[in-house]
Amino acid sequence: MNLKVLSNPTLQHLEEIKKWLQKEDNSSNEGFFCQMDTIENSFRKNRLIVIAKDNVAIGFLTFYYSDHIVNIEIAEVKPSERKRGIGKLLLQDSFGKFIKDGMLVAQLFCSPASSEKIWKRMGFNNFPDEIIKESRIYLYQILVKTAEFCTHDNETELIELWDFEDYSNELPPKWRWEVKRQEKSNKLVKPIIHPCSDKWSVAHRIRSETREKRIMKYFDMGKHDGGHFLIVTELNK
Repeated sequence: MNLKVLSNPTLQHLEEIKKWLQKEDNSSNEGFFCQMDTIENSFRKNRLIVIAKDNVAIGFLTFYYSDHIVNIEIAEVKPSERKRGIGKLLLQDSFGKFIKDGMLVAQLFCSPASSEKIWKRMGFNNFPDEIIKESRIYLYQILVKTAEFCTHDNETELIELWDFEDYSNELPPKWRWEVKRQEKSNKLVKPIIHPCSDKWSVAHRIRSETREKRIMKYFDMGKHDGGHFLIVTELNK
């Protein structure tokens, strides 16, 4: 079986996808033929990735970027090709492209909701309930190696995170990361990435001095991307 993941599919591949999506819709009223306009728009904007067997499209996903986050909009494998690892291969190869393009996290919401188990088998995780309060099921996966948590506060420099808006400064942070920069650079050796509500408190501390502490949505935009994650890739000295 000659499989290839294509980040620049042809119009022929798009037509092949349209054909089997329409067939699926006619036979079972399932699939994403109803989203064909979105798929075609993604093709025009070079945001469609296809997996082909002998150069015939048998699966696809659409996506868009937001800062360091890739949002997966639609993904499907042709019904006759399922349960053969096609979707996993498509996703793994797509991750390679996303990382090369500077993405650090992938996120999506499950449509249909029954796809949650499939996405979890491929490494995705649920957001904590307090971060996204919607009926739809949102999942995420961190794509790169990240800074590890530290359990004590005697490091020279730290990023600290509370899972609430901390006014009193009486409670210790729930998470801490030691800041490790690349040599002669403000960029971190490994980024700090964690799901985060925009109302949680974040602090940057050097030794006993707190350089900055505020809720995440107002934390220095040089230190995070907003959205549903704290993402720190570099810090000014």
